[in-house]
Amino acid sequence: KTDSYLVPHVYLELLHLDPCGFEKQVTNVLKRVNEQLKMSPEKWIHTQMTEMSQWLPPLNKFSRREKKLDPWQKYIMQCIDQNKTVILVAKTSAGKTVCSTYAVHAAEKVLYVCPSNELAEQVFGLIHNQLGGHTLLVTDKDVFDISSTTNVIIGTPHALESFLRTNLDLKFDYTIYDEVHSLNGPEGESLENLIKTVSGKFLALSATVENPEELASWWKSINPEVEEPELVKHDSRFIVQ
Repeated sequence: KTDSYLVPHVYLELLHLDPCGFEKQVTNVLKRVNEQLKMSPEKWIHTQMTEMSQWLPPLNKFSRREKKLDPWQKYIMQCIDQNKTVILVAKTSAGKTVCSTYAVHAAEKVLYVCPSNELAEQVFGLIHNQLGGHTLLVTDKDVFDISSTTNVIIGTPHALESFLRTNLDLKFDYTIYDEVHSLNGPEGESLENLIKTVSGKFLALSATVENPEELASWWKSINPEVEEPELVKHDSRFIVQ
């Protein structure tokens, strides 16, 4: 049983192994495994996502592959360091959260806009733990007391819109709009109002926006104070899906 469990792992390792002159032998082994296990490409995908999901990159803790940032992630971080405005379109699981988290640590006062209560709570938990506090959650369900030590405010568009009306003196160095395609969603009007009224640089993230150039043009049309955004599009993922 143990041996049969290891066969798929050996197979997948061989796929990424440099044969070093043993191309024929490796090809024969791969062919025999597929024949004996009766594996089609579709079945391999199913096996990976159900029986081997904990071993897929980047989750495999035994992987010998170097863990490093992609060039596009480094570029986003450079833009943040240079206090630039950015619209980033990258697939789900491409690594956008690394960029948004970096912005939270790089800027002093940050507004983090999430499309749903659930995502806002998840982001709040992550950032609150990383910063050791100094965060405020604002949703339709929860509003914690703001203090002079609050560096990051995380919430949903409608709740933040109401909150900021009563806290007009709040200014932000950076605003993060997560899943900005939710402009078409139930809270799109509130999100648009935030875009109109919140000043400063921003990082807008989406996995599905197909027309970032048009989005950037629209953004400037409703908030003329916005500088020309850097547009970054990335089409691949670092995790198998």
